[in-house]
Amino acid sequence: MSKWSSNNKAQRLHENFRRYFNKKPKKTKSIKVKRLNENKVNKLASFLNEYNLLGEWRKNIINEGDINLWDVQGRDTISDMVKAGTHLKDGAGAKFYNPEKVQSFVARLGDGDLEKGIDVIWGRVQDLQKYTPPSGAPIRGDMPVIPPEKGALKIAAKLLNKGRIDVRPPYAKGGEMAAKGEEEAAEFGEEGYGQDDDYESMSGMEPDKRKKYKAKLAKKGALSQVNEKASDMSPTEIDPKEFPNWKGPQSGAGAQRFLNKGTKDSSGLEDNDAVKVAPASIPASQLFPSQSQIWLGKALVMASGMKPGGPLGAIISKDGHILDGHHRWAMTMLSDPTVKIDGVQADLNIGDLVPVLRNVGDAMGFPRRP
Repeated sequence: MSKWSSNNKAQRLHENFRRYFNKKPKKTKSIKVKRLNENKVNKLASFLNEYNLLGEWRKNIINEGDINLWDVQGRDTISDMVKAGTHLKDGAGAKFYNPEKVQSFVARLGDGDLEKGIDVIWGRVQDLQKYTPPSGAPIRGDMPVIPPEKGALKIAAKLLNKGRIDVRPPYAKGGEMAAKGEEEAAEFGEEGYGQDDDYESMSGMEPDKRKKYKAKLAKKGALSQVNEKASDMSPTEIDPKEFPNWKGPQSGAGAQRFLNKGTKDSSGLEDNDAVKVAPASIPASQLFPSQSQIWLGKALVMASGMKPGGPLGAIISKDGHILDGHHRWAMTMLSDPTVKIDGVQADLNIGDLVPVLRNVGDAMGFPRRP
């Protein structure tokens, strides 16, 4: 039984959350009613995120029968999963659980011997546990959501490639945005580097001065390169004040201006905000997670019924952290860590990429995941 059952207030909160999702809109003016219901859901999700309740709700109500990858402590847990279906028949992948397929998959890993296969899985789980996310990694509800469906991922990649997102300093100043509405301008956060006298306009600069100025930007971190696995979520190229956590999808003129804000700064550098995003195919063993919750039961069920590798449907940071598709990555690591996973890789490290893409996803109107 979930620990929330003894807490009436929390239980009522969870029941209301379900009720919001299951409530049917009225037949008349269905579009407006649907939008209102979505707003209510987003407000409730924001409240749960703010007090860190959404992760607990998901863990204890939705996936209460599964086990987090980093919580597995011994071979016996793997044996119980394979033989008795523990954490599988009532876990995050329960809908697709087939005991015969799971045991057959594990036996194949052991050259036909189930016990040897369990040894292999346990060894690979221990290896997976070394792939820890960066310190300070956001909870699932604060991760970017840019689904590959309907070309959203391609659109986001194009915005980054063309420098439409105001990624690096100098930033478009608050005054430029306030001229079109002070209230909407305030949504873009504090002024940050955009008000720093060191970041002056490069329009009309002599070539030598431009070169020196670019060196100054690099020293400040504006054009730095990071190619090693991140130990924490510290940004190196962006000013985080320019990318506040909006806690949910945005709409209207303010959202559209954010998606074109890179064209309004005063850098004079055509490539100042451009972020190269290109297809990539990388062995699973060379990728790293960016969230601290991966359900082992779901990953094992997926591994027993799917081919390893394939399209991740997500963006990968230049230091090798995946922003989505964590269970596809984990199941590939369980099946064959050498198999390549396909995605698109952005030339930003994880500490910069998460806040940037989180705002891009919100501005494109995609709801956060619970």
